[in-house]
Amino acid sequence: MPPEELSDEDLQAVMDELNIQSMELDDDDRAALAAAEGAEPETAPRPDASASDTSYLDELERLAALRDQGIISEQEFEAKKSQLLGL
Repeated sequence: MPPEELSDEDLQAVMDELNIQSMELDDDDRAALAAAEGAEPETAPRPDASASDTSYLDELERLAALRDQGIISEQEFEAKKSQLLGL
């Protein structure tokens, strides 16, 4: 389900599950979102992945969607990505 279709309670539950704290957008974040709205989404070919890699990819895609919706910051996305990838 796309993040914009989640109820506030469902969204908060997902954020709690992913250990994501909400933050208010600042002017730089708003400008970046406005610029991104006019950008074409990148579609790179997806490499073959094993079942365990797929769960990481699914999780990263969910996090990217939350980031793209402005629900989490780029820094929160990068921190969670590093955690998922064990970096």
